Amino acid sequence: MENITLRSHHRMARKVADGIWQIFIFVLLAFSLIAFASDVSAAQINYVPNGITVDADPGQAVMVPVSVSLSATTLPNYYASFGLVPSGGTLDQSWISRTYVSLNSWYKTRQVFLRVSPPVDAAAGSYSVVLS
Repeated sequence: MENITLRSHHRMARKVADGIWQIFIFVLLAFSLIAFASDVSAAQINYVPNGITVDADPGQAVMVPVSVSLSATTLPNYYASFGLVPSGGTLDQSWISRTYVSLNSWYKTRQVFLRVSPPVDAAAGSYSVVLS
């Protein structure tokens, strides 16, 4: 009878020890994540012009120059790679070619060209869009 009691106490003590060990590992991992987390930095991306208006005939491709710059950075050697995303306006996003830009501490400003291509069945007119 004493042997059964000792076994149950031994199992219970082992479960407690395993639980304490798991808590220790969890706390160690949490502390490591907090201690070695990388700093977050921010920057401001500017577009000139911020919005574009295009007069285009159906089936005609128009190249629109846009100057993109990076400012208000918090790190001395920064890098940003992103795509220009048109939003709002009357210009269908599928008519604009995808344009990607890479800026860094040496090349803070770049001029890119957005290719606007209304399809043949589109109505002729003036279209506008905002860049974000």
